[in-house]
Amino acid sequence: KQWYQRRVAITAGGRRSRSSGILWSYGSGGADHGFARGYDVEVPPEERDKRTVFCMQLHTRLRARDLEEFFSQVGKVRDVRIISDRNSRRCKGIAYIEFFEEDSVAPALKLSGTKIMGIPIQVQHTQAEKNRAAMLANLAKEQGP
Repeated sequence: KQWYQRRVAITAGGRRSRSSGILWSYGSGGADHGFARGYDVEVPPEERDKRTVFCMQLHTRLRARDLEEFFSQVGKVRDVRIISDRNSRRCKGIAYIEFFEEDSVAPALKLSGTKIMGIPIQVQHTQAEKNRAAMLANLAKEQGP
């Protein structure tokens, strides 16, 4: 089984054990946190969104490592986030894949329709900019003139 740390704590010796109070969950094999592979440089959200694609119709047993290997054919993958239900922890069939280079996004979008574990996946741009703009518009509407 693959385990990843839900609450992040960086220590000199690496990750802490369960007995130290840090929560561990079944998940994506450690690829959820960029620092897990030595990438601890914080990137602005706008820059991250330009380098990230959204994947749908994923097999429920697909692991982050599988997605990383699949998308590494178009560019170096920085982060893989598989979204799961907070109560049942079952995969919702969607994921976000972040690349190191913005140039990797276009070839990744062309992989839409490719089968992984027998199911054709859908790859598209993230809707983060639209969501951010809608959130700002709602805040402005609530505050009024």
